[in-house]
Amino acid sequence: MKRKRILVLSVSAGAGHVRAAQALCAAAQPGFPQLEVTHLDVMDLVSQAFRKVYADSYIKLVEKMPLAWAYLYQSTDRPASRSAIRRTRASASIRAPTAPSTSGWSTSSRPA
Repeated sequence: MKRKRILVLSVSAGAGHVRAAQALCAAAQPGFPQLEVTHLDVMDLVSQAFRKVYADSYIKLVEKMPLAWAYLYQSTDRPASRSAIRRTRASASIRAPTAPSTSGWSTSSRPA
């Protein structure tokens, strides 16, 4: 049987995007050994000039106009009920991993 493949895309406008993609790949590999997981930074596919303009614009927006950035982030951070990602996941019968339960933790042992 052919291995299913997952492509994790990120944009290196800030270190957080790349680190999140790397964490997804690292978690997927031992948890789903039947999958081939690849990380691709989309900025590796664009010209150096575009990469500089994009990264500089992102940093300036976050630093100089945080309320504008918050509005853009919040208005685009709601997945549509029939988004392409949900349809793909449903058609591939892949379930998203769930976080472990914290119900048995005491208040003093919870991570910060």
